[in-house]
Amino acid sequence: MPTGSAPTGGGAQCGPEAVCHPGQECVSYYGIGGTAGPKFHSCEIRCGKDGSCPDGMSCAVIADGPGEVCRR
Repeated sequence: MPTGSAPTGGGAQCGPEAVCHPGQECVSYYGIGGTAGPKFHSCEIRCGKDGSCPDGMSCAVIADGPGEVCRR
């Protein structure tokens, strides 16, 4: 069962024991500390190649985060 707190907006934590809601994937990334810092994991909807996202969402670039993902 999905454990994230943001089922459609993205950003919920995920990992080996947690799964994302349908349509989302667990994305791994490093924060501002780069590879010297901790590795983060969050449930996200990646933007389409043309920047497309599901209705009600838009493509946003999360710097030092998961990159181009769909957000409300």
